[in-house]
Amino acid sequence: MKTQLFTLLMNKKYILSLLTICLLVSCNTSEYEKLIKTEMSKDVRHDSILLGFNFGVPRPDFFIVCKELNAKKLIIQSEKSGFVEYIFPKTRKNDETLRALLWGIFNKEKIMTGLKFEFTHAAWAPWNEASKPENLIPVIKTKLIEWFPGNDFINVTTKKSQKNIWVKVDGNRRIIILEPDNVSSIKVNIDDLRLIEK
Repeated sequence: MKTQLFTLLMNKKYILSLLTICLLVSCNTSEYEKLIKTEMSKDVRHDSILLGFNFGVPRPDFFIVCKELNAKKLIIQSEKSGFVEYIFPKTRKNDETLRALLWGIFNKEKIMTGLKFEFTHAAWAPWNEASKPENLIPVIKTKLIEWFPGNDFINVTTKKSQKNIWVKVDGNRRIIILEPDNVSSIKVNIDDLRLIEK
């Protein structure tokens, strides 16, 4: 009888230990990881990015869209090598005028997995406080939510660099606003979680 009771208690301790471990593991799953898992499990697919650019197209298609946008005078070659420039039109009277440098993100197979942006205030100057990158983050977040409705941004600290970033995930589309690393611009990546290399 004592050995059966001891075995039963040991089994309960084992089960309790197992449950505690499971609880700790689930608690360590970050809000970001939970968001990714939830959004990727949804039957929501976003293939278009912005301005006619799409996820999953071959690199030559990216250049075709650039050529079409340039013919319409919507983008121009940037002074910064490897980027094109787009000035977003104001949609409301008090909107900030944003300038964006953009370029495709491609995997090894030269398939477009996303777009990278560098946003600056069109009236950027070292003495213009409103145009500083840290002051642009709320403006850019609002614009991106306007252009890409759905979930809000969450603040995440990266594991490798311990930098704060803002992340928004809707289905397969992820938008990352990186912490400012220069005096004039904010970097933003929009990518397809199905296509990024792990």
